[in-house]
Amino acid sequence: MLLIPALGASAEALRVECTPGTLAASVEAPESVTDLVITGTVNAADLFFAGQQLPNLQTLAMGTVAIDEYKGDKLYGRREWPANTIPEGAFAGCPASTIYMPTAEGLVIQQSAFAGSALQTMSLLTSVSAVGDGAFAGCPALTEVYMPDISSYGNYIFAGCKALNKAKLAIQTLPEGTFADCSALATLEGDDLVRNIGKYAFANCSALRHYAVSPNLYVIDEGAFMHSGLEAFDASAAASFTVVGPWAFAYCASLSEVHLSNAIVKMGEGAFFDCAQLSAAILPPSVRQVSNYLFKGAAAVTSDNLNIAGATAIGDYAMARMEGLGSVTLPGSLTSVGEGAFLGLKASIVYAQALAAVPVTAADAFAEIDQPAVTLYVADDLYEDFAAADQWREFNIVKYSSGVDDALGTITLEGTPALKARFVGTDLQVSIDGINIAWIALYNEAGLLLTAVEPDADVVTIPTEAMQARVFIVSARLADGTDASLKIARR
Repeated sequence: MLLIPALGASAEALRVECTPGTLAASVEAPESVTDLVITGTVNAADLFFAGQQLPNLQTLAMGTVAIDEYKGDKLYGRREWPANTIPEGAFAGCPASTIYMPTAEGLVIQQSAFAGSALQTMSLLTSVSAVGDGAFAGCPALTEVYMPDISSYGNYIFAGCKALNKAKLAIQTLPEGTFADCSALATLEGDDLVRNIGKYAFANCSALRHYAVSPNLYVIDEGAFMHSGLEAFDASAAASFTVVGPWAFAYCASLSEVHLSNAIVKMGEGAFFDCAQLSAAILPPSVRQVSNYLFKGAAAVTSDNLNIAGATAIGDYAMARMEGLGSVTLPGSLTSVGEGAFLGLKASIVYAQALAAVPVTAADAFAEIDQPAVTLYVADDLYEDFAAADQWREFNIVKYSSGVDDALGTITLEGTPALKARFVGTDLQVSIDGINIAWIALYNEAGLLLTAVEPDADVVTIPTEAMQARVFIVSARLADGTDASLKIARR
């Protein structure tokens, strides 16, 4: 363990009162030292000796030590080492499992100072002013750490500590790679204080199932939770959360539930890449681009849990291999569709009736799709444009009439089973003869999802009083797996 309070060594420990540069001369048999207490004043030469020349050291106590500057012959590549500093690499690979650190105010721990050492726990006090890059990286026995709110932390501080299973945080910014490759990390305390989660902070933390999101969360940076074991992430209460970085949750094989803040304006490339268990892909209207690879491989997302209503662009492979989609509703704001955007789509219906024009579409946007088996609903006045567009012409293109049946106030869309719908007061009642409705979703004419339910009944009543739309699109999946749709106007 690495502890801050003083001494703590056994009564049999070797005790040395030091002046700068005298520790080596004071230890007659380095290989016999297992417990060492140092007092007085040391410099970098003494610290390197303690960390590198005592092969059987188990406990080191330096609680009252003062560290003087070093100037002289080249020592581990430098002729000068600063005062009040644990030098770079001084205790790298050190066999000691317990170290009591100097308590001097403003202590600096340089990069890699304890990397690969046998430390078992690490608890810093606020008297430490800075911890450098990789200071405790690769410590194979380190199991528990505490990070207080100090002036400066470097990157990858605990990266590769394979036995680390608990971390207590008292900081608002988690630096890049802090816990990268800490595959046993399962318990966090203070995660609800963190506002900025740095690049790869929890990458490959495969045991990390839960993360308590701060209501003050602002940014999740690139790859922050990549390959982690996260099962859910709820940031709905984080009103200032605006950016999800590229690949932030990529390859999270167990991630099934994500709730984003409505303040989100940017979703980075591949943020949910190959999250095969993700159950919903709902973007706030403020997100204007479904970025490249964003939901690629999110095969568990169903049509009623897909909403990209604010998008003007769907990027390269953004929705590739989303094999759980029975239908897709394209937002009226859409102007471009990228390469492989819908690669391997299994949906039987694409609703494009809200589009004002045929989007600029990459040549292979619909690769590996049986287009003639997919019904594409388009606005009546765009039928010819879609039929003439190379990337769209092979779909089964159907005009989406804008009229309303006088008797029922509904239109059953061509080619789908016969749903029935009517308004009872402000409630919309939807039914079908002879089979239950497994799920049903309600959209406005722009394709914005208004609500979705899973009734497993042949008659469904949906309250619409709070909904501003006059015209509704009803999309249902029946118990036998077929899809049905209709359009109804509120009278």
